[in-house]
Parts: sequence; C-alpha cells; structure tokens
Amino acid sequence: MQGQTFQIDKPFTVQEAATYLCLSKSRLYHLTSKRALPFFKRGQATLFRKEDLDKWLQSNRQKSADEIRQEAKS
Repeated sequence: MQGQTFQIDKPFTVQEAATYLCLSKSRLYHLTSKRALPFFKRGQATLFRKEDLDKWLQSNRQKSADEIRQEAKS
C-alpha cells in the first residue's frame, strides 16, 4: 500500500449540508428528525454524504410540464 493515496470524501456538517441544499439548519434538522433525509451520526455529530444528498435531491425532482405532456403522448 506504500505510495498509494486514497481520496475519501469528507462528510458534510449540518451547516455545510444546509448550505449545499439551500435549506436552513432548522429545516435540515426537521428533515433528519423525520428520517426524510439520509444522514449518519458520528458521536454527537450529524453528518451527510454528498452522494446521498445528490440522490435525495434527484428523487424529489418534479417533472416539467413538457415532460408530463411527452409522457401523456406515449
């Protein structure tokens, strides 16, 4: 393993996740208390993985009117 480097993505803190998602910290805490947002705990700290937040954002995406019309045609 000598000479190898590993890139480990540092998890987001609550403040970093709130900024990334454009949410207030209180809204972020509300979502975690309802288990509506993926997170993990390390000791007392609530942490978030960027890839989990990205997946969560994509899963909550609303279709545009054009996408809905296209689906209705097919």
